[in-house]
Amino acid sequence: MSSTKEDSDFALPDVPNREDFDSQWYLTSPDHAFEAQSFWSAYRPWLARHGYTLFDTTIGLAPPIPYWVPPTVAVSAPVPYAFYHRDEDTPLAPWRMMWVQARFAFGQDTEGRNIAIKVIKSDSDEEKICNHLLQCSDLFHPDTFANVLPPVSIFKLPHQLSFVVMPMWSDQTAFECMRNVREVMNFVTDILRGLAFLHSQRIAHRDISLSNMMVNLFSAVNFREVNRLRPVLEKHRSSSHARYCLFDFNLSIQFPPGKPVEGYRSPSKEAYRGTDDYHPWDVYQGQFEYNPFAFDVGCLGNVFKSRFADVIPAINMLAPLIDRMTTYEVSERFTAAQAYEFGEGIVRAWPNVGKESLPLLPKPGLITDLPHPERCPILELDLHF
Repeated sequence: MSSTKEDSDFALPDVPNREDFDSQWYLTSPDHAFEAQSFWSAYRPWLARHGYTLFDTTIGLAPPIPYWVPPTVAVSAPVPYAFYHRDEDTPLAPWRMMWVQARFAFGQDTEGRNIAIKVIKSDSDEEKICNHLLQCSDLFHPDTFANVLPPVSIFKLPHQLSFVVMPMWSDQTAFECMRNVREVMNFVTDILRGLAFLHSQRIAHRDISLSNMMVNLFSAVNFREVNRLRPVLEKHRSSSHARYCLFDFNLSIQFPPGKPVEGYRSPSKEAYRGTDDYHPWDVYQGQFEYNPFAFDVGCLGNVFKSRFADVIPAINMLAPLIDRMTTYEVSERFTAAQAYEFGEGIVRAWPNVGKESLPLLPKPGLITDLPHPERCPILELDLHF
């Protein structure tokens, strides 16, 4: 774990198209892949001197732009690191899930563990939060891991940039393949624990969505090859090693300690940041301010509602959990800590958790894809978005 800057770093280049970077237009289009490749090529020797080797890149066929290539060998490690999978009988191909972008890079540390590098603005709220998480020892041991992906290094660079180095996990969670109560509740309680931990540090995430939840398994299998990838995910999820976490703090804010989470307020305009697929209606009636911690809980409750409504007949107590996380009455809404305790209570109450079969889960989609409650008796809980 480190946070450092050296005088010799000042010969390094600035991020391409800095004005767009500063306004958080991150230039993720493949049109900018060659610029991004040049940027990371300039930093490759510097990163190697600091203990990180970037993955190779290659030019793909469609479109013909630079892509990262997964490693031939990587070390699987306990949390906060992840497990690595590749099919030994299949030649490595460009990692088609990610062409080269200026804001992210991927590589390995000196022990062969996969890592991701994110470029952020120095002295930003995001950097301050990452530095805080870097000091949270609970996040670096498997027995105390609190389901938040921590940085393992932060490097201050010239040009008001910083590199945040993180363990490399995957967002390929494949909820529709979950088969039993234990797998669903592992996800629910892991993510609730992560949110409760952030809130205990007075960090409001402010962008709770499926894209900011990850599993501790990275596979070199192309994410479009569902028939090859699904068995890998199913095997990992059914093991005792599967863990889930929250990450990405570019919209997060850390408040001063000193009062309960129920007592914090922010201007209502800040609630419109981030992915709005799961936003509760906390600011849609002309409110001047809102509680960002309660808003996080409402967002997560809507995530659970969209993913797991069809399994409520098998896990009945998910209904009151979701209802108390998403109630319109913000003062009656669970805190993250209360929701986590309630979720743990569901697990404790199950005498043989893990053996119960579940119906097939809905295909991935947004809340708006759910059936209307009048046509779906499973959704008789209080549906309010």
